[in-house]
Order: sequence, then structure tokens, then C-alpha cells
Amino acid sequence: MKLAATLVSIFAPVFLMAQSQPKINDKFPIQSGNELSPPLVSPVGGCAKAVHVSGYLPHAIVKVFAHVTEQIGIANPHDAETDVPLTRALNVGEKITATQEALGKTSAQSPDPMVVSAYPPTLNKPVVVMPIYACGQIVPVDHLNPGTHVTVFQVGVAAPIGEGDATQAWQPIFTSALVDGKQVFAKQTACPDIPAKKMEAQSDNVTVLPSPPTVPPPTVEKPPVGADTVVLDGLLTGSFVQVSENGGVIGGGFSTGSRNTAPVTPVKTTPVTATQKLCTSSLPSTPVTPSTTLDPPIILTPVCENTHYVTIRDISWLHRGSVPERRHRGNGWRVTRRLEDGSGGGGRMVVGR
Repeated sequence: MKLAATLVSIFAPVFLMAQSQPKINDKFPIQSGNELSPPLVSPVGGCAKAVHVSGYLPHAIVKVFAHVTEQIGIANPHDAETDVPLTRALNVGEKITATQEALGKTSAQSPDPMVVSAYPPTLNKPVVVMPIYACGQIVPVDHLNPGTHVTVFQVGVAAPIGEGDATQAWQPIFTSALVDGKQVFAKQTACPDIPAKKMEAQSDNVTVLPSPPTVPPPTVEKPPVGADTVVLDGLLTGSFVQVSENGGVIGGGFSTGSRNTAPVTPVKTTPVTATQKLCTSSLPSTPVTPSTTLDPPIILTPVCENTHYVTIRDISWLHRGSVPERRHRGNGWRVTRRLEDGSGGGGRMVVGR
């Protein structure tokens, strides 16, 4: 997961130190922008006001363009994938690309532009992904049409309790604290500002579950020394997670599933723990001591001729953390799936408004 940094678009908390540039191994310096991977822009429909970008170095400056020359978005994300808010809504047929900038070098634009598509005659029916808990502040929504605007409501309350832009079919929405026993639902809207094009689809109602009387502590997967992302398991969706080292909080956010990555200040050599909180807080997790060694990554086969990417698994990347599978092209990484357990929960944490 990615702890909700107000979910997938990250609002960095005060305990996260800003880092505006990637950290590069001095043995492998970047000589030119040709060594940087052109980022990938995920498909969205017309009127989209945000796009999902991946395939770049964490902490790079990511810029989004329409028709090569018009810059319509910029971000300096912590992770190697992010949602980039746009300065205007997209039009059907526009070609959208992205670049990454690191240490003064700029990559080429995306080799395969994302062409903004029209929506089908009927939008998908959204699905609120259960379980969601009282006092939690994340409602994951699936089966979305990327490019729509998503709102979450509590039944009987006119104003939404949370909203966001769907850049992928699955999108976690940051909300006000959920109430035990109340019902909530999600609605996706295409082109909400254009009456002639506006379409809507609504999920079924779901009931918020009670916060467990004893919230279980999460599990921290052993990070390498220097990592600025850690992986946590055993999370309850919507819980507020704090990662600590030496008695001080080094990162966290709101969980979007049972397994998430969480942004942290670089891990040192002392034990790392984590807690999660719904209506009550868990005890700290079992401490784990960061590793000073890295396991060799695995390149998955087959690798097809003329492909732009290879798939790499079992990465523990210094100043990044670990996820089970990524695609690599030059200096840049693309997460190919959410971190998952058997129930399918996972992704990034939302870092809280």
C-alpha cells in the first residue's frame, strides 16, 4: 500500500524531510538525459484533471505535457509513481506525455503518448472495497473509469465526506473519519463541469465496520539502511500509521489496504517499529533492525525482442524501500502492480492532508 498521503497524491507531513532530487550512487553518475527513463502516463478519459505517471526515479521532477509543448502538470514525488494534478481538463484525442528531471538532466518525453479516450456510453458501476472501519479515513473504490471525479458520501448526508480524481480503475479516497454502523457509497462523474457530457454511476451502499477493540500492530518488513520507504503488512484500511526509529516518528500516513509502502526519512541502523490507529491505537510492532546487505534482484523471463521494459522482482533499493515487482527502463522504475496479499489490498499510503 502506500500510506495515504492524502492518498495517492502526497501531502507530505512535517516529519518528512523534503528531498527535491534523487540520490544517485557516485559510481554510476547520470551523464545525460538520455540515461533517464521517459516516464509512462496511464490512460484516462476526457475531462480528466489528473493523470497517473510512473517509470521515473523517486524524487525526480516530473512534468506532464499535452502535444509535446504545453506543460500542464508538474510534481516532485517521493515515490516512483504518482498522481499529477493538471492545470486544465483534458480533451478527447489529446496526446499526453511526461518527462523526468534529475540532477539537472531531463529525459526524453514518453515514447508512446497516452491518447485521451472517450468514455463508454455507460460508466462502470463503482465498488467500495471492504473492509472499511470506524475512525478510518480511507475509502478505496474500484471498477472506476479513469479520468472521472470520485465522491464518497455518507447515506443521509448531502455533502460528500471525501473526493478525488480517478487516475486508475482503483482509487483510494481520503475522507473525514468514518462512523461505526453508518452506510457510505461512492459516485463517479465524468465531465462534471460540462452538462452535455456529464455522466454518473453510483456504487451500492456499504456499512462501516466497528473499530476492533484491540487494534493489532502492523508488521514492518526489514528495510535496507538508507531506505526512505518501508513496507508494512497487517494494516487495517484507513488506519493512521506511524513509523518510528530511536523513539521518534520518521514517517507514515493513512493505510489504503492491508499492505502498503510508507514514506520515511532515511532509515538508520537502529530498530524500526510502527503503530496503526483507528478509534484506538495499536501497540508498537516487533522491532526490526535494518539490513546492511541487499538481495540480488531477479529479471523475469521471457524478455521479448524490441520491448521497452523488463520486469524485475525482489528489489530492496537504497533510498527507496522495496516492492515485489517493477519494470525497469534506464534510470526509472515502474510499479507494475499494487502490493497485495490474498485479499487484494495494497498500494501506497496516503500521507494525510
